Amino acid sequence: MEQKELIADTKRLLAMQQAHFNDTINPNFNTPMDELWGERPVNTHISAKRQRLFHKHKYSLFIHFGLYSLLGGVWQDNTYYGISEWIMNRANISIPEYKELAEKFNPKKFSAKEIVTLAKDAGMSNIVFTAKHHEGFSLFKTKVSDFSITAATDCKRDLVAELSAECKRQKIGFGVYYSHKEDWIEEEATQNFDLYFNQKVVPQIEELLTNYGDLSVIWFDTPGNLDEKYARALVNLVSKYQPNCLINSRIGCGYGDYTTLGDMKIPTKKEKGLWESIDTTNDSWGFAKADSNWKSPKDIIQNLISVVSKGGTYMLNIGPKEDGSIPILAKNTLEQTGTEILKYKEIIYGSKPSPFTSSFSWGDCVTKDTDLYVFVTNKSAPNRIILPGVTSKVTSAELLNSKIPVTIKQNDLYLKCDLPQNNNDELLQVVKISFSEKPKEFSSALLVDGINETTLETVFGEVQNVDFTEVRWMEKFGEWKYAEIITGW
Repeated sequence: MEQKELIADTKRLLAMQQAHFNDTINPNFNTPMDELWGERPVNTHISAKRQRLFHKHKYSLFIHFGLYSLLGGVWQDNTYYGISEWIMNRANISIPEYKELAEKFNPKKFSAKEIVTLAKDAGMSNIVFTAKHHEGFSLFKTKVSDFSITAATDCKRDLVAELSAECKRQKIGFGVYYSHKEDWIEEEATQNFDLYFNQKVVPQIEELLTNYGDLSVIWFDTPGNLDEKYARALVNLVSKYQPNCLINSRIGCGYGDYTTLGDMKIPTKKEKGLWESIDTTNDSWGFAKADSNWKSPKDIIQNLISVVSKGGTYMLNIGPKEDGSIPILAKNTLEQTGTEILKYKEIIYGSKPSPFTSSFSWGDCVTKDTDLYVFVTNKSAPNRIILPGVTSKVTSAELLNSKIPVTIKQNDLYLKCDLPQNNNDELLQVVKISFSEKPKEFSSALLVDGINETTLETVFGEVQNVDFTEVRWMEKFGEWKYAEIITGW
């Protein structure tokens, strides 16, 4: 295929994907998803104390649960692929029909103890739970809406209270997700937003801030074209009641303490400022019966290490089933990853980002004091790694935990490590390289070492007379995917 035909086909494909999004998913027609997620990066400066609060939780559990979990992406025998928690919008379910779902909602197997224990066993330090998603259904006791788990169902359980109490008991952070702009069950949200905001959003945020102890974060979503006065009012509420509670960038209008990247984005290079990457254990946020594309323990470990090495935090989602139970494959995967992560938890949480520009084919690095920690996540890579531009003197090198020495060769251009053969089932090998002082120089160049397979990402290129952009699309069985591409060349 010639270049002009390839470019034309690419543009047609992207146009079809955007049209599909506009017609079936996006209530704000012709608005790109990135704009719905809010302005990034945030333009506020936060104190050193708040920066420490942000870095405290480098690995968190995200939980999407609601009435949409009852349907699992299926309505009237039709499967709606993609964003399962948007099924009311995508299947054109009427408000009265959707409200009737509450009569069937009784998550008897929802166990705060099991969830919090799983998060801790996975090596996580924080949980964020959907108190109210776009569907408008509240999973906590609220005085301002009868469309809640305690008022509209036979369940009568305040799930936010249960999780908050269990997180406090097991000494893990707890935060809540709250959809402040989208509320499909409240007609005022589109017809008289000011009334909706003041009569539902403000009092419910006050309830969340005052009834459930200390919150690590209030996680807002899809502000779209929200007026600045509303975002500012929410910031003031959080500051009034819980000054140590963080706010993500999806509050909108450039507010927030840190930037939330686009869904499922694992960046290939460091982002500016404070940022988090959000991801899922499969391809769906809420429970989806058709989604069996589960990430492996290796995938999750690689993503976590990649994000932390670039200075970000990683929040990984599960979507409980309609009865509140955790899908067994998600549970097994988190437990398997936790077995490896807990061995190195102090390094992951107590480290600083990699001094190198990009990831390596075999894994990533982090630093702590005068030590460099090399995380080898790709077991298929050769047992020799090369680090460019490390000129500081090495005093020792060993496999962490086993204390097996690692052979080091060093010159003015690079540092070479020969690793012992990894014959066990460990998903991680971690090499601790100690220096006589804090390392002074690291190369910012990309490395082609002639040993390991090398991928040169487009984001590191300098382009002229062509277009460099990020594109997003919705896949049939999944959620939003992205690619960074060069076109017009």
